[in-house]
Amino acid sequence: MWLTRQVDLMRAAGEHFGRVFDRQGSPEAVVMLNGGFWETAGLTAAARRRSIPVIEIQHGVDSKGGVTAVGQEPHFRLFNTAPDAFVAWETVPRQCPDVLCVGPIGLHLPILLETRAPQDTPAYDVARALFRDQADALARRAAHAGARREILVSMQPVDDGEWIARIAAQLPPDVFLWCRRHGSDARRAMPAKAVLASDRSDFELASSSALPVLLDRVGAHLTRFSAVTLEAGAYNVRTVATEPYAETLFSEFVPPSYLTVAPAPSAAAAALITALDCQDRTAIRRLPDISRLADFVLQHTR
Repeated sequence: MWLTRQVDLMRAAGEHFGRVFDRQGSPEAVVMLNGGFWETAGLTAAARRRSIPVIEIQHGVDSKGGVTAVGQEPHFRLFNTAPDAFVAWETVPRQCPDVLCVGPIGLHLPILLETRAPQDTPAYDVARALFRDQADALARRAAHAGARREILVSMQPVDDGEWIARIAAQLPPDVFLWCRRHGSDARRAMPAKAVLASDRSDFELASSSALPVLLDRVGAHLTRFSAVTLEAGAYNVRTVATEPYAETLFSEFVPPSYLTVAPAPSAAAAALITALDCQDRTAIRRLPDISRLADFVLQHTR
């Protein structure tokens, strides 16, 4: 019944987007982030039915959102509910002209800001200033708490945070937790279970800061199964996940030593201490070259 409901929703979305295209005019291309849901499948089907190319930016071509076979050449283009091309967060190139692996997209932003001349546009100055202000605010908060070691915590939607408190209770007092709430929870009140000691954690500043700024500071990453695992790996930050689902999602896309699954709070705390102790930030930003990104998009939208 659940699958039938999803198919019905997908068909309805396809008809709706099709009417929008027919009434308002078709775009030259559709670029979507993280498809694989009924609404994105319906949008893709409506676009492809009208010969509108669809490019999807996805965590990984072999992820649950991508219509492909694990370990095989992608065959997503055979389905009218799947895109014509993928821009993947993966860092290992694929031998497929319709897949471009660029690493986690958002992590390229600080690199681009650093390589652009200040006179390019005032917007670059604004972005640079924002990143500097966020980095300074994080540094002041950590110093006020007397933190010697810092961990980034990635939360999921409607996360009550109780699991974080159980792990934090077993960490040394000099470890500070930056607890980053999911974007969909921005207007939801913080559950009482998620409130940790103010000298050990921060939710508000962590949730409002850019991820690259946080990854520049921390020595380890804690999550249930967030895709931040991929971004942390690209910054040479090791992840400890509390749910085995994380291994299913991400183990193929990060080095083996960069993902540890530890469901028990004591095991998770021990794994975090190990990650902090072996922290090596001498070679951060292991990201592929994105100079081909614009050409790839144009190639698949003509």
